[in-house]
Amino acid sequence: MSISTPEAPPRPVNDAPLRIVLEGRRSRPFDDALAMVCRNHGMRLGLAGAALPGWLAQAPRWARKFMEQGHSQGAAIATRRAGRLAS
Repeated sequence: MSISTPEAPPRPVNDAPLRIVLEGRRSRPFDDALAMVCRNHGMRLGLAGAALPGWLAQAPRWARKFMEQGHSQGAAIATRRAGRLAS
C-alpha cells in the first residue's frame, strides 16, 4: 500500500476484484474475511478523498456497512492530516 504525499497524487484504487465478488449479490452470506477487505477498501478510498463506488448499492448490506465505516475512518484521517499540513 502506498501512502500519498503532498508531492505525489494517490494512485487509483482497483476495485474490480471486489466488485466482481459483491456486485449484484445482495443475498451473499456474511464472510468475515471479505468484510475486512471491504473495510480496508473503504478506508483506502476515504484516505484518497474518493467517493464510494456506485456498484456498492448492489452489494450485501454487511459489505456496504463495512465499506462505509472504513470510508468514514479514512476520510477522518485524511482531514486530520490535511489540518496538520496546513498548520
